[in-house]
Amino acid sequence: MAKTQQTAGTQLTSQPERIPLIGTLMYRSAARNKDQRFINCFQESIKNEVTDSKKAYTIKRPGLTQSTQVKVGGGVARGLTYWNSKHYSVIDDELYENSTLKQTLNTSTGEVGFVEFDNVGTSYLFLCDGTDGWVVNAAGTVTQVNTTLSVWAAATNYSIGDKRVPTVANGYYYEVTTDSGSSAASEPTWPTTIGNTVVDSGITWTCMGEYGGFPTPHIPTPKFIDGYMLLPLANTLDIYNSDVDNIYGWGSSNFVSAEMWPDNVLGLARQNNQILAFGHYSSEFFYDAANATGSPMARNEGTALQIGCAAPYAVYENERFLIFIGQSESGGRAVWQLEGFSPKKVSTEAIERILDEEGTSITTANGYGVRTKGHLLFVINLTSCTLVYDVEEKVWHEWSSNSAGNHVAFTYNYIADPMSGKSTLLHNSDGYLYTLDPDVYQDNVTSILADAYTSKYDGSTMNRKFMHNLNVVGDLGSTFTIRWSDDDYATWNTFLSLSSTRPFVSRCGSFRRRAFNIRHTANEDFRLEALEFEVDVGTH
Repeated sequence: MAKTQQTAGTQLTSQPERIPLIGTLMYRSAARNKDQRFINCFQESIKNEVTDSKKAYTIKRPGLTQSTQVKVGGGVARGLTYWNSKHYSVIDDELYENSTLKQTLNTSTGEVGFVEFDNVGTSYLFLCDGTDGWVVNAAGTVTQVNTTLSVWAAATNYSIGDKRVPTVANGYYYEVTTDSGSSAASEPTWPTTIGNTVVDSGITWTCMGEYGGFPTPHIPTPKFIDGYMLLPLANTLDIYNSDVDNIYGWGSSNFVSAEMWPDNVLGLARQNNQILAFGHYSSEFFYDAANATGSPMARNEGTALQIGCAAPYAVYENERFLIFIGQSESGGRAVWQLEGFSPKKVSTEAIERILDEEGTSITTANGYGVRTKGHLLFVINLTSCTLVYDVEEKVWHEWSSNSAGNHVAFTYNYIADPMSGKSTLLHNSDGYLYTLDPDVYQDNVTSILADAYTSKYDGSTMNRKFMHNLNVVGDLGSTFTIRWSDDDYATWNTFLSLSSTRPFVSRCGSFRRRAFNIRHTANEDFRLEALEFEVDVGTH
């Protein structure tokens, strides 16, 4: 109950108050320095099954443990995946299997896309870098997908698994399917029907398909479906596919065009059993129609979207849905969640202001999904900051890395799932793999700056308030610091240390509107509920 008293001739009304330390991002501009904000901490709701009520907390994000040094001296990270019980990563122009250099690529910059594929019951890893394609088998052997026609080499022993295009004039791709170990002095007559064979000196060659050359330059967002590898050709409407069950055969007619709108394909995603081709301002679905010639893919009429993709490397494909940063001809950007063929906007006005401010650099933004601490999160790495959407709580927060006591964008663009319950991340430059560990609360040996900023409290009146004390409510095991601003986040008092046993500050001064910032840097978890304080409210 409020109580009234007289202080220095002014009538005051004492009111106990609480500010919940939960919620979503609410900044009013792309500067992100005002209004409610949560960095490296996020909301968790716990339901009481008896009363059907919910209690909400703010908890700390998991930390990182350094695991494997991939490349001594580091370099520019370009991609990461986990396949066949090994991590495969690309740093600069080098492909690594765990920490073993496997292949030097022909490019040193730009994204690298990975996808597992199956060839007649055998699993392989495919990667591409915008120019070339490479195949990794279970033994770790790396083979480049041919980009030029080769000629018949007389008196040469060929072995099982060799791929050759015998003559430039022929234009078909052949595979050795039986090998006697012999060699041939003259070129055989080659079949030009897929599946037909020719036997030459005990070597059986099988025609695998028309050779049209590996698509280059392409956008490195490869997708595999029903025995086909799909790649969008850069700066075109065309999506090329390999021959069925043959990653080395790319016929010149093996393509389909996303031509409902004159909108070049920017990247591919897979939604259940369909392929989604993103354009700048539109998107089209394709399914395997088992066409006898050309591409097997056909447009799913009636499902096209007049929403394109702003960031083709920031797309999260989940077992139930797909999330991406969309844009349309109406201008501006938003984050969309696609379930089936129905898009739902999940970004807020505050988030969309940040996305718009990113400008053209958003095309290089990275994004991925991660499940950790019981939360499913979509992480968007921009140049200015890292935005994180909690899919199940439906709220936004930020992640950051600590750079000399300052927040910078999270320095990990690539993630892989080693099926251990803890994801692996590749640092953008130091050459190390890290484990995202929910039992660790610092990044390697660096403190995580967990900051919660509140909205301005005014008690629904602009009358002057006099704050007697301030308490932090929650499960606390270590020291916090707190500060406040009485001038719309422009200036702050010095951080005050709070005891871990009773986080309490007395004689907190007067104000009309006040915002708070509570910070935690210790290598420990926490659960915060609210700030509690008692104020006297003046009459003017």
